[in-house]
Amino acid sequence: MIKSKITELIKRGDLKRFLKFALVGGAVFIIHTAMLWFFKRILLIPNLPSSIIAYLIGALCNFLLNNFFTFRDSDAVYKRRILGFAAVAATNFILNTIVVNVVLAYILDNVLLATVASTATTMCFSFFVLHKIVYKPKQSL
Repeated sequence: MIKSKITELIKRGDLKRFLKFALVGGAVFIIHTAMLWFFKRILLIPNLPSSIIAYLIGALCNFLLNNFFTFRDSDAVYKRRILGFAAVAATNFILNTIVVNVVLAYILDNVLLATVASTATTMCFSFFVLHKIVYKPKQSL
C-alpha cells in the first residue's frame, strides 16, 4: 500500500516537486535565519521586529525561487501566481508571528529556535496550497 502511494507520487511528479520545494525551503530558511541573526545580533533590533523583517525578506526569496524553480512548469498566469503566493505568505506571516511569540513567551527565549518552530509549522501548509491551488494548471473547458 505505501509502496503504491509512493509510486503514484513519483509518476505524477509530486514527489520531485516536493523535494524541489524542500530544497528551496532549506535555502530560504538559511537566508531567513541569517537575516534574523544579522538584525538581532549586529543591528540590535528587538526579537519581534527582527523576525518580521527577516520573514519578509525570506518570503520574497521564497516566491522568486519557487516561481522560477519548483513550479516553473506551471501554466498558471503570473498574476495568479503573485496573488496566490501573497495570500500564502500573508497567512504564513500570521502563523509565523503567532508561533514565534508563543515560543518566546512560554517555551524559551531564543528567537532562532522559535523561527525553526515556525518554519516547521508553515512548510506543509505552504506546499499544499501552492501545489494544489496557486500553481494548479488551468482547467480545460
